[in-house]
Amino acid sequence: MKLRFINAVFGPGEDAQRFLREGPTINAYDHHFSQRTIKVIFDGALGSRGAALLQPYNDARETSGFLTERESDLKPMFEEALRRGIQVETHAIGDRSNRMILNLYEQAFNAVSLEQRKIREPRWRVEHAQILDPADLPRFAKLAVIPSMQPSHAISDLFFAPSRLGMERLARAYAWQSFIKSGCIIAGGSDAPVERGEPMIEFYAAVARKKRERFLRRRLALRASRLARASTEDVHALACLRRVRRKRQRLNRTRQPRRLHRSLERHHENSRA
Repeated sequence: MKLRFINAVFGPGEDAQRFLREGPTINAYDHHFSQRTIKVIFDGALGSRGAALLQPYNDARETSGFLTERESDLKPMFEEALRRGIQVETHAIGDRSNRMILNLYEQAFNAVSLEQRKIREPRWRVEHAQILDPADLPRFAKLAVIPSMQPSHAISDLFFAPSRLGMERLARAYAWQSFIKSGCIIAGGSDAPVERGEPMIEFYAAVARKKRERFLRRRLALRASRLARASTEDVHALACLRRVRRKRQRLNRTRQPRRLHRSLERHHENSRA
């Protein structure tokens, strides 16, 4: 098998507790399997109005989303993860869930000293980090927390994000450039199979922030252009090949009488001898 598997254990729960006791597995089975991370799902999705927001949804004032885990369950798990050298990644989309998970990360970092940690500078991250209060964005770089983001979410959410958030909150969502300017390194991904999983779509979304259909039309146009160019090159190559063949045929026709003449001369000399 050539595939390499990097697995994460969902937490909190029994699986995470067993993982904390046993510790991480790195490069097992001849470098084909690693398990060093706990994955936490901390809120829902924006489209279903499950992402936990600081203020109610713009198009559903009766709700502001929800959290899926209790802080009291996460805090001791995070502290033990630091002691055991286990990484943590947390799904957080809304500005409330992002603020609270940064608070929990910070509390764990303060509670467990560098000497108590198996990895002194852990690479903990927040998955998605889509909607942030401006006060919380610089905290990522300050805490050395990695925003793991998927640009295609911005163009997938185009059709409902304005109504869910309103324009004021939308202006500070999907803030890749702001993260980079604050000193963060963004871990880019595709979130497949939720999204298509095509790297070029992610690059397009990060740069253009336009509808995916535009990218698909451009890709089809580019493919058609390449095919047309390839067809033109094939025609030129075929014409060159035909010219070479005709030239060889002409050379063969001029060489044939010479060969016959030399053969007759040798035959004549042999008969004289």
